Amino acid sequence: DGTQFIALRGSSSQGATSPDGINWTARTLPSTANWKAGTSGAGVSIGYGVSSTSAISSPDGINWTARTLPATGVWTGVAFGSGKFVMISSGSTQLASSTDGLTWSSQFLPTSGSWQGITFGGGQFLIVESGTTNAYTSPDGNTWTARSLPVSANWKPVAFGANMYVA
Repeated sequence: DGTQFIALRGSSSQGATSPDGINWTARTLPSTANWKAGTSGAGVSIGYGVSSTSAISSPDGINWTARTLPATGVWTGVAFGSGKFVMISSGSTQLASSTDGLTWSSQFLPTSGSWQGITFGGGQFLIVESGTTNAYTSPDGNTWTARSLPVSANWKPVAFGANMYVA
């Protein structure tokens, strides 16, 4: 079905793909950056460079094209839902969003924070702030509603599955 596992190497121009998670093929990225594997949606996979304006996109995980984010950020995560990619940045209100993974625009959260995790599920984006009880949800990546986690913790990536969010 063309599904590929994708791994991107930080501080390099190297990546790898695998159809089964067992057999891997080396790939060359368009530039060197502290790459983080992103997510897939809308027929494209994306990756992003931490503390940069660099992003990359690929329709197949094999051929990658350089993209530019709207601002330099300490990018910590990206999710796809409601027809758009939303990327979060730690230490600011900055978000980046894209409907196609190719062109990106700025968006903003109501407050600055150490945003460390983002996911989409159940019709909502969820972001969490490390070291606090702060979280936000959004059905569209534009309008955000403050939420409170039950305890303050060093929250990191979040996920959605089996009809529940997990942090």
